[in-house]
Amino acid sequence: MLLNNGDGTFQTAVNYDVGDYPTSVFSIDLDGDGDNDLAVVNASSDNISILLNNTQ
Repeated sequence: MLLNNGDGTFQTAVNYDVGDYPTSVFSIDLDGDGDNDLAVVNASSDNISILLNNTQ
């Protein structure tokens, strides 16, 4: 994942572990805090990985 610095540049890439063969990513507020989180669909492991946005 590349996070935006707000000036047209990005921070150093950060990798997050998800399931096997991720095929789709959805950005949606999953925990009701007003910030978008990520849901990653994993085809080979038949599950969804949830990455919650914990920014301040």
